[in-house]
Amino acid sequence: MEIKKILLSEGEKFSFETHINEFLLPRESAELSEVFSVVIPVGFATHGHEHDDREQIFYVLSGNGSIFTDANNAKNVINMEKGSIFWIPKYAYHKISNTNRNCDLKYICINAFVNSSQNKKTSYDHAINVINSYNLEKKQLNERPVLVVGSEGFVGKAVVKKLIAKGRYVWALDLEKKNVVSQNGERIEYIEAGADGDFYALLKELCINNGVCPEKMICAIGDNSVRKHSLNFDRDEFVSQLMKNITPVFDSINSYAKICVENSINGGITVLGSVGAQKSHRETIGYDVAKGGLESMCRCLALDYAPYNININCLAIGPIEGSSSSMDDGIMTDSLRKLIPIGYYPSVEDIAEYIVEFTFSAPLFLTGQTLVVDGGLTIQLRPIEIERLNDRDMYNVDKI
Repeated sequence: MEIKKILLSEGEKFSFETHINEFLLPRESAELSEVFSVVIPVGFATHGHEHDDREQIFYVLSGNGSIFTDANNAKNVINMEKGSIFWIPKYAYHKISNTNRNCDLKYICINAFVNSSQNKKTSYDHAINVINSYNLEKKQLNERPVLVVGSEGFVGKAVVKKLIAKGRYVWALDLEKKNVVSQNGERIEYIEAGADGDFYALLKELCINNGVCPEKMICAIGDNSVRKHSLNFDRDEFVSQLMKNITPVFDSINSYAKICVENSINGGITVLGSVGAQKSHRETIGYDVAKGGLESMCRCLALDYAPYNININCLAIGPIEGSSSSMDDGIMTDSLRKLIPIGYYPSVEDIAEYIVEFTFSAPLFLTGQTLVVDGGLTIQLRPIEIERLNDRDMYNVDKI
């Protein structure tokens, strides 16, 4: 037997009437174990049951839920939250319910069988047997997706890739990308919105057709392709930069907020901005002015959205390794990196990881804020090259 690497994005979906299983390590591929993820959509709960041939371990990936441990007493409940681990012994009654009305409950289940003779059936055969035994239906259910707008941009692509790696279902929209083809349809759906289309109508149609609304939204719209001295910048170019960096952002996030309000669900929005809103780049007046307006817009919308349980925050992104906006005439130089107190540019994968984690961890009461993600670049009064202490003045640590 060879060691096998398993990714959350590679599971084969099986949809029950009440929940979704994704087979990660099918029982027929192992001797005494089985691994799958479980997604319980909002408002659903599994059937109550117990096992005489296995013990189980649950690890909660996201959401909140309850484990009912007594079929006759609803008060015997154990709460489930992200990061918690549960051991379910043999013959222990359990029923899992999603207690969060706004997001899906998702957890990993590891089955440890008593002996290999219990493993004769495939995972799929066992799922069919469960349906027949408990009079369930094999009914298509959909988990709530993460909506990523601007999915074909430098950061947008990395965010989508990170979400998929974490086992998230994604709706990836881009306003200008043409002829986008569907990829890995189980985990992601690419949609071309069109720069001049009705974003609200498109999003509403997606929600109706799929029977779900996005759990979170990440807006990664941005265009910094125009680099020109302001004295050579004409009015039409300036207006174009504002239109590309502000108008579609407002259109997309306001459409998402309307969908949340109309369906009486909470929402969470992360807008990707730039440190250019606070510390201007040379020869990028249109882009930097637009990003400043973006921060102001998020503050205004936070006030309007708060009564509807929707939060919105802006992440002002600094230099990123490999980004065209972080390069000097196309060449990354050590002198540019030395401007950053941490001493290096983070990778786009690092930034994407933070964006995803922030989006899913920001509580409802955190709203209208701009968080700067730049390695300390914009908080300094003078560049590090000017005011770095001499070696004799640096803090010395006695090493053991």
